[in-house]
Amino acid sequence: MNQNIIPIFLTSDDNYIPYLCVAIKSITDHCNPQLTYRVHVLNNGLTQSNMDKVKTFETDFLTIEFDDVTAQIKPYKAAMDKALRDYYSDAIFYRIFIPKMFPQYHKAIYIDSDVVVLTDIANLFNVDLKDNYLASVLDEVAPSQPVLVDYVENAVGIPINQYFCSGVDLFNLDAMRAQQVEEKFIALLMTYNFETIAPDQDYLNVICKDHVLYLHPGWDKQANPTPYNDALYIVHYNMFMKPWLYFDVPYEKYFWQYAQETPFYQDLLKKRENYTEAQRQADLMGAQKMGETCAAILTKPHTFKQILAHTTIDEVLAKYRK
Repeated sequence: MNQNIIPIFLTSDDNYIPYLCVAIKSITDHCNPQLTYRVHVLNNGLTQSNMDKVKTFETDFLTIEFDDVTAQIKPYKAAMDKALRDYYSDAIFYRIFIPKMFPQYHKAIYIDSDVVVLTDIANLFNVDLKDNYLASVLDEVAPSQPVLVDYVENAVGIPINQYFCSGVDLFNLDAMRAQQVEEKFIALLMTYNFETIAPDQDYLNVICKDHVLYLHPGWDKQANPTPYNDALYIVHYNMFMKPWLYFDVPYEKYFWQYAQETPFYQDLLKKRENYTEAQRQADLMGAQKMGETCAAILTKPHTFKQILAHTTIDEVLAKYRK
């Protein structure tokens, strides 16, 4: 393997191509042309037209590849679909398969496609992971409501001050392979398929517990109105805070700065203009429902915390293999 390659993984379907392109454009604008960056777009099938559009953002120092994960997820797709909630698609699980799909890499960056990058992504790649499985940023949303804190600590079983957001990660792929992170995820999913609020995030928090390096919050600054006056490296328009749907989203200027440099700019403006009040009310109801779902999950007997109080992930994996 060329040790100088910086691998960056994102996911997309055909509907998410405009936002993916904004994210990639923001990455390329901050790259060091003396380095080599390789963007991998994980997907389960994209049109040639959309792939061609994405490829236009390649540069002399950044190449883009499309990696179809259909074969990897096929045996587990029914269970994945059952685990999904509301607006999620099974694309949230693709990152789990990176370590085994790409044995040529020792570590890699994963970022959600609803981001803009405001610095050289190589600065994240060069973080010393030591023996940790991954590096990530503490979640901003979960501590904001008592019911979410209760859910994280008493359903997922993670102290709120250790619960990370999985939208931006630096993966120690060697450690994840050695510790069988993918296999443990599959064993837990197929054995229990826990009800969750953030499926990929909750599973990763449980499997990687006590093996996480916590990054500066500027590496995954979520678009919420909480005052923030520190360094800003990546803005994450997570959950409902999408500047292409809402006006006055925190940090929206960065999204539109890069959107203007893509062929989707006018379409994105129209999408926001045409987003109806009924759709916004539905989003609001979805946010309220999240709290209700948390409360309901807490009453269930099969939560991560309940199950793992009586067994270990390694024991679940051993039983699943039989």
